[in-house]
Amino acid sequence: MQVAVAAGLRQRTLDAFPPMEWPPAMPMFQPRYQSSLDADEMVAEFANRPWTEISRRTLFVHRDTIILLTAEAFLAYLPAYLMACLEPRDSYRGDLWGCTIGSLVEDPSRTIDDTRERTRLLDDEQRLVVAGVIGYIALWGRARSAWEALEAWRR
Repeated sequence: MQVAVAAGLRQRTLDAFPPMEWPPAMPMFQPRYQSSLDADEMVAEFANRPWTEISRRTLFVHRDTIILLTAEAFLAYLPAYLMACLEPRDSYRGDLWGCTIGSLVEDPSRTIDDTRERTRLLDDEQRLVVAGVIGYIALWGRARSAWEALEAWRR
């Protein structure tokens, strides 16, 4: 059953998030983060590539940087992280789950929380896909944080 649910969510992700290449002229990061080394490295690996071409290893390396993206870049690359969360168990999965969920849910402990800004461009279908992936993580990962995130996402 888990395999079938993951396959269905993969297809819904593909349908809801058409692959697009990130144009190098557009900033990927919010202004206050554009000069960071992490930003430069992520731009070098992501720019001019659609989300469907970003490897799980690359996503893992840049897992913490997802919260620094502009709303437009987040919309362009979030599906890669969602798809990575649906892959079978490996050494990347737990960290990718945590960072993906963390990018979608407000966190009062952050000094600056841009979650609403980051997620503002998601349409209704994309929001349903996000809720489905979070639910998948909650159900099969038995992650309490995912259940809490799912509850927060539905508000």
